[in-house]
Amino acid sequence: MSQPPDSSSPADDQPGKNAADSQPQPVRDVLPPVQPPTAGFLLQLFLIPLVIVSIIVLVWLMFSWLVHMGSDPKQIVRDLQTLDESSWQKAYTLSNMLRNPDHEELRDDAELAGEIAAVLGEELESAEASEPRIRLRVFLAKALGEFRVLGGLPVLVRAAETEREAEERHVRLAAIESIAVLAVNAGEERVRDEPGVMEALLAAAREQSEVDQTPENAPPSAAEVRSTAAFALGVIGGEAALDELARLLHDASPNTRYNAATGLARHGDVRAIPTLIEMLQPENDAALADEVSDTQKSFKRGLVLTNGLNATAELLRHSPQGDLAPLREAVEALSKADVPNAVQLRAT
Repeated sequence: MSQPPDSSSPADDQPGKNAADSQPQPVRDVLPPVQPPTAGFLLQLFLIPLVIVSIIVLVWLMFSWLVHMGSDPKQIVRDLQTLDESSWQKAYTLSNMLRNPDHEELRDDAELAGEIAAVLGEELESAEASEPRIRLRVFLAKALGEFRVLGGLPVLVRAAETEREAEERHVRLAAIESIAVLAVNAGEERVRDEPGVMEALLAAAREQSEVDQTPENAPPSAAEVRSTAAFALGVIGGEAALDELARLLHDASPNTRYNAATGLARHGDVRAIPTLIEMLQPENDAALADEVSDTQKSFKRGLVLTNGLNATAELLRHSPQGDLAPLREAVEALSKADVPNAVQLRAT
């Protein structure tokens, strides 16, 4: 007969062991005793983060102070009286301030416009064409375009006509663009009627002289000058400007043709229609002639189509009674074409 199992615990079989020894030990008896924090620990925990935060605050305060010190536009202009390698950056800051809605009052400051114009005028007297000096003139010209007063317009006209070195074409283009921006800000007729404005823009629209271009040195081409002039003429308007834009519809440069058509459409001139139809063609490879990569070509195609649609809308708004049937057909065809969704929706 089998014996019943022994109910005694394993501890009962081990000498020197009792029930108390077999119980789990309390946690407080297992962990080491708690020690008070040392001075080094407190230093790491509180003092070092405090120092780091203090440094960050001081850097921020110093940066804010420097920004404040450099935020006085008249002080910036005074600093430009003494030129150095960073002068163009000050002119860049100045042009950005004038575009900033927080400094809206500056755009009516005739004294400030006159001081900037004086600096640009002195620069145009200089024959130096180093990169920092060209950049300086570019940003001074851009700054003058942001005003609503015409004090800087005469020097912008000079800048649009001055080209002694190929690099000065950058300044010419900036001046032409700024004349257009100034026309928007101060009024197209006011700018158009100022002496020399139309003569400078018409001359730029007929620019044919090319400059040497290398990978290291690529001043704007004659076509870029004509294209920029077409943009400015389209903004300014007037009979002489529109007639010149009609002539530019036959320019060899697609960008020039398209800017001319857009300018004509802005003023409701139906002479833009054939070129607008060209702009609305999804397979318009002529528009991509200057682009290299597939990404550039795709972007340019979308841009031309979008600009064509916007210009068409302008023409329809200004000349609703014109013979616009061919243009409407081009827009309808575009709405069904294989084009980006944004373009297709815009055409619908």
